[in-house]
Amino acid sequence: MGVLSLAAFIMSYSFLPPVSMEFSAHRHHEKVKWRLLLTDSVLCGLFFLRFAYVFCIGTIWCFLPVLANDLGMSSSKTGVLVMLGVFTSGLFQVPMGFVADRVNKTRMAVLGGIIVSAAIISYGWASDFWSLVFVNIAFGIGGGIAMPPLMAMAVVKGAEKRAMGSVMSFLTVAHSFGMLCGATCGGIAMDFFSLHQAFPFGGAAMLVGVVVFAVCTYSYQEEPA
Repeated sequence: MGVLSLAAFIMSYSFLPPVSMEFSAHRHHEKVKWRLLLTDSVLCGLFFLRFAYVFCIGTIWCFLPVLANDLGMSSSKTGVLVMLGVFTSGLFQVPMGFVADRVNKTRMAVLGGIIVSAAIISYGWASDFWSLVFVNIAFGIGGGIAMPPLMAMAVVKGAEKRAMGSVMSFLTVAHSFGMLCGATCGGIAMDFFSLHQAFPFGGAAMLVGVVVFAVCTYSYQEEPA
């Protein structure tokens, strides 16, 4: 991972244009205050949905290996399970991005969030390798449906606010905070209840995130290009 990170850094430094050559660098406008971003209902909805989704990922990455070990699975099977959700989500990103450009983004993100919530709750009833395979695929499909419209809406809001960097960093905070809280809350649930109860906590968080997102983006209308 360290080697890949170093390679990504070198490629970014070598091939990405300097700030002075970026189109946005030549547009002089007043900087948007953070207060205006934090009080934007659509951005708050994007934040909570991203947070809830990564909350689920943090729960899975931390406790799926423990569950697989309890079910007597080998290390190779455990690795396949951990990889499967991310792999499936990655496969769906491009076609779902194509769809997101042509349908209602809010409804698409809500649909993906509901699939994610149902999938992570199903971990509590999975009892063998193949049931976990199907659950991981369902989780990846849900994430692959939800994330493209979410990021598209973020880009639109960044352009609208003329604060693309601030909006992206806002979602990055949601990502990091979700990973932290997902692992922590899952561990607390496992210690006080049982391992299988760690996953419904993630499902509940995702449902709350979907509801908050739907409420915050209820009146969202994208301006035509």
